[in-house]
Amino acid sequence: MPISPKTKPLSEPPEHLTSNGDGAVWRRYFARGLDGVIIAAIWSAILALCFHVNIFARQPWRNFLDLYIEAAALLFIEPLLLTLFGTTPGKRIFGISVLSATGKRLTYQEAFLRTFEVYRFGEGFYLPIYSLIRNYISYNNKGQKNEPRQWDISAGSVLLIKRRQTSWYQPLAYLLVLAALAAALVLAAFVPRVPPNTGRLTVAQFAENYNYLARYYKAKAMLDSSGEWYITETVSDDWGELILGDGTADGFPLRLGTPELRFETDENGYITSVEFTYTSALDDTVIYFEYIDPLYPAALAVACAQKEYSALSSSADRIYDALRGYLDFSECGTQFAFSISGSTITITITP
Repeated sequence: MPISPKTKPLSEPPEHLTSNGDGAVWRRYFARGLDGVIIAAIWSAILALCFHVNIFARQPWRNFLDLYIEAAALLFIEPLLLTLFGTTPGKRIFGISVLSATGKRLTYQEAFLRTFEVYRFGEGFYLPIYSLIRNYISYNNKGQKNEPRQWDISAGSVLLIKRRQTSWYQPLAYLLVLAALAAALVLAAFVPRVPPNTGRLTVAQFAENYNYLARYYKAKAMLDSSGEWYITETVSDDWGELILGDGTADGFPLRLGTPELRFETDENGYITSVEFTYTSALDDTVIYFEYIDPLYPAALAVACAQKEYSALSSSADRIYDALRGYLDFSECGTQFAFSISGSTITITITP
């Protein structure tokens, strides 16, 4: 059918439906929101599982970029769903269908135009502040008056919604879907924490595990297959930070240089211990660690290689807390030994 702003809604919608979304402003809002959350969850899972991205440590500007990637995906996926089924997962939960004024499903071109106009008039292309203004205008000018929205007028579409008031199962289904998405997203985020090599490790396998986890946790240091530090132009000599003194306001941070790394192996070449040695430029006693860049992924390269480790194990979190001084290392499931002599501190990790 030709697209025309003069297209009129269905004069006689089915008995159990009402046209143009009468009295269903919030149902429409949450339905669209849920569709967006589903797309966001899928994109985050792709980042985590396919690109090994730590989705819980994304920089704000990357999250903003993710928003536009997700919006672009929905711009093509929603029209396809409306063309095939006349609804989307979010709309289906809230009893919403989108049809043409003749009662047929929209063509892909009509549905695409409708979604684009939603971005234009309803979401303000997700631009900060302007998006909130467009949300308010759409609600105040159209929502409260139960009039067709601009995107439905442009696409010649009619919104059909079940006449009865919101049923108890709709909010429940909405919450269950959100909970399922959150659980799946957490699992997807934890899966990349499992390194490629498990069990007993050679130096080369340890290096592969370390580099894998270093990229995931955005550590600055990399190792070659022989266990030597691999320095690139983007790697700084500031590998970590120690707190000297008593850890109070009188303490101050001291930047350290590259740590010395030494492996002990058995007769078969499997690692029995990994030793880091740091030497500070000042003669003072090191009280505790605030954070050391390569130590965390190195500890995980050993701990996460154990057979009992899984994506949902708490070892990684416990090691992190121990390194930050919140937890005793004896609770980490991995053996750590500290040796302090003057300005030198040695950390030994044992499988």
